[in-house]
Amino acid sequence: MDTGKSGNALIVQWLGHETFVLETEVRLLLRAVMGKDANMRFLKGILWLFIALLATPIAAENCPAVQIRVRDWHGLESELPTIITAAERNHCQNKLFSILLAIRKTENGPRGFEFGVIAAQGTNLDKQAGWAAATVVKSYARWQATGNIEGGIPNFINFLADRYCPIAVDPEGNKNWKINVPYWFNKFEN
Repeated sequence: MDTGKSGNALIVQWLGHETFVLETEVRLLLRAVMGKDANMRFLKGILWLFIALLATPIAAENCPAVQIRVRDWHGLESELPTIITAAERNHCQNKLFSILLAIRKTENGPRGFEFGVIAAQGTNLDKQAGWAAATVVKSYARWQATGNIEGGIPNFINFLADRYCPIAVDPEGNKNWKINVPYWFNKFEN
């Protein structure tokens, strides 16, 4: 590299480190950026790429299209891997998965009864979540088969409440279920 005779040095800060750069090195870099030296055009491309990489996080910070959505799991973080596995096994996804989470929050049962599934009482979270997920998915298919699907998910949740927590078995629970599951569903969807 031509260091020239001037020996003038500039202090340049790059990625948090100060370094000395000879004035002639700066001239060579500027010449490369300006495109006057054919041998340095490659360096120009690298420099623009470097600038773009530095600018990307700044641009992404203010762009809603590239922001990572941090989701609030409302206290279910430790159970989530097990619930997700059970949901996937039963093809419980998208809005039905949010309903499954809403059921978990609504039932809020103790260990072995987390989802309030009597048939799987005394088992574990995986079995409870699996039974609940299967119930949600099968009930959704039954609800769609009725042809009365106006009202969307809120209507389905009422339909599901009558199966999951029947009025004949627990009239107060059914009433509360129809309030609490939609509440938690909306929390998980937003």
